[in-house]
Amino acid sequence: MVCAAEQDPVAAFVKRLSIREIETVTINGSARKEAGRLLPIKAESRIALGGDKEPGWNDVAKDLGISRERVQGKISKLDLEAG
Repeated sequence: MVCAAEQDPVAAFVKRLSIREIETVTINGSARKEAGRLLPIKAESRIALGGDKEPGWNDVAKDLGISRERVQGKISKLDLEAG
């Protein structure tokens, strides 16, 4: 930890945190987590998720997983040796 803190103190601090230690999260001025609890997703977020139903954080996690797999698929096709 000491060497990591000297190299990049912010990264060393953030990587040591667990989800339970984060009390508040604000994204683009909107609170997403307060008092250690995830807040309901606001109505304008439904459009971004492409559905009519009230999305939950499980829906967001599922969409993130799909997105990660799509990005990883594109990365695996890159020739990183060629630059």
